[in-house]
Amino acid sequence: MAALSGSVWRIWEAYENAPFFGGDATLTYKLMKGGNQVLAPQIIRFRIGGRNPDDARCRAYTESRPELCF
Repeated sequence: MAALSGSVWRIWEAYENAPFFGGDATLTYKLMKGGNQVLAPQIIRFRIGGRNPDDARCRAYTESRPELCF
């Protein structure tokens, strides 16, 4: 289910039973025509809303992935 431009996507309804994380996201893109760049790189910042996991599950996952900790 995708949101229409300018509308609100009630993501929690589409994924009510799915465990997932939310957070800030950045999409960077540039339009090309052949080998020529048509526009300067464009940046869109947005937020993905999702259900937070319970604390114990989050801690277990984080501690199992030491390469993600810095």
